[in-house]
Amino acid sequence: MDGLVLMDIVFTLIIILHLFFINEKIVKSRFDKLLSLGGIILSFTILISLAYCNIPLLDIGHFMYCGLYLPIASIFSKNKQILLLNIIMLSTIILSRYYYNGCLISQVQKDKGYFTELNHSFNLNWWYIFPLLLAITIFNYWYM
Repeated sequence: MDGLVLMDIVFTLIIILHLFFINEKIVKSRFDKLLSLGGIILSFTILISLAYCNIPLLDIGHFMYCGLYLPIASIFSKNKQILLLNIIMLSTIILSRYYYNGCLISQVQKDKGYFTELNHSFNLNWWYIFPLLLAITIFNYWYM
């Protein structure tokens, strides 16, 4: 499957599921509503930036989704549905990184952008960070 098609499908599903969570009142706390709204906005940002090849916007969306949204949802959410969606998303990210030999969004960005370079300057290894976030999310899903 083409990587762009995979990203289009996944981020569209994230938007649909978060809208469903909000509409069906599955997300009840203010924090979880903000997480759902953040997931919608960031997914929409990434989809738009992919569609129009807007690399600076993609760089910002990529940073905010992977560097803020996923860790915050993994560590602080108490909502089972958001945690399950996070498990699915983190699993998809990990598997796609193996299948496509790296991050699909970084490949589209050609490893360029302020936040991409900031990531390189801190030597962050996402091959370890994503599995750690997945483990935290699974733990929170089962024990919260």
